[in-house]
Amino acid sequence: AKQKADAEARAKAEAEARAKAEAEAKAIWENAIAGKAATLEEAEKFTAFIMLHVGRLADEAWPIAIALVAGTLAFAEGKIPTPRGPITLAWKRAETFSLTFNVPPKTSARLELPATGKNTVFVDGVKVAATPSGQWLLVTEELTGKHTVEVR
Repeated sequence: AKQKADAEARAKAEAEARAKAEAEAKAIWENAIAGKAATLEEAEKFTAFIMLHVGRLADEAWPIAIALVAGTLAFAEGKIPTPRGPITLAWKRAETFSLTFNVPPKTSARLELPATGKNTVFVDGVKVAATPSGQWLLVTEELTGKHTVEVR
């Protein structure tokens, strides 16, 4: 009975944290689309408009999507708390676009990278499949753990 109660409490806390993160991210996303600048607190918390779409929580995996809306920024980095542990991100736009991220255990990431005119994506130096979709490159493979991604 205690295990069931603990599991229910954990699931409730995770659902509340997910709902709060989704609501905050949605508000920032809508402001960005409307051309409104984020506050410093929002920029730090969400790493300059990085949008997290948290998928359905399951014991085996917790999929998220990392979609970068960089605007005119050249780089950003930050840490986003989640019920499973922090997601860390750092990206830089120069001649190539690079992203380093780390997602917590039992979490996988789907990447939506900005299409820069250079549509070849490398994960940890290995070319991977990515599908152009408007202003995005959608990486086919879901990734777990820590990776460095480049668009060149």
